[in-house]
Amino acid sequence: MFSFLAKIQKKPDHQKRKIVFALSSTITGIIFIIWLSVIRLEFTTENVAEENSVSPLDALKANALDGFSNISEGIKEITSEIKNAKNELENGTTTIADPETATTTELNNQ
Repeated sequence: MFSFLAKIQKKPDHQKRKIVFALSSTITGIIFIIWLSVIRLEFTTENVAEENSVSPLDALKANALDGFSNISEGIKEITSEIKNAKNELENGTTTIADPETATTTELNNQ
């Protein structure tokens, strides 16, 4: 390596400049190629992530539909509870619902 540098030092200035320009251009080119390959990989992974992700509007729509279905189920449960309470008052019986077994038991309040 040192002998190579010694040979370059003995050459005239215009040849030294050509060698330095060629060497710096080669190193810059290698760095540029590495940089392009890294950017290409980043864009590729971003595109895959974008393809797999759900758009914000679709997510909002899904959440709204889920919320409305939960509200409608709650309203149905409240309506059935009110009907049961009304029947209990009219008939004088108490209905006990067991949500775990989905059974009901009626008791006479008399």
